Amino acid sequence: MDLVLEALSKNYSQIREAGASDIFLTATLGYVNQCNWELNNKQLKKLANLGLSLGITCYEDTDLLKEPIEYVDLEGNRYRAYLDEEGCETHELVG
Repeated sequence: MDLVLEALSKNYSQIREAGASDIFLTATLGYVNQCNWELNNKQLKKLANLGLSLGITCYEDTDLLKEPIEYVDLEGNRYRAYLDEEGCETHELVG
């Protein structure tokens, strides 16, 4: 979310000049077992200051982590996410 808000902040005037009157963000979250997602106070403040609306859609995807996936966090750390033998979502640091 930080990267999206940063990009919108930097390009806000160009977006408005291009004719956008309202900007809506939609987050679609696939989950296994439980869906938790939060925005911190800085992110909420940026959303409000930019006058943005945020929609959140969650759906259960039992196939989501049947195959491990790798991702990188904002600090550049690489992780692998997968379901363990008991079906619990697991994230481990790679390298």
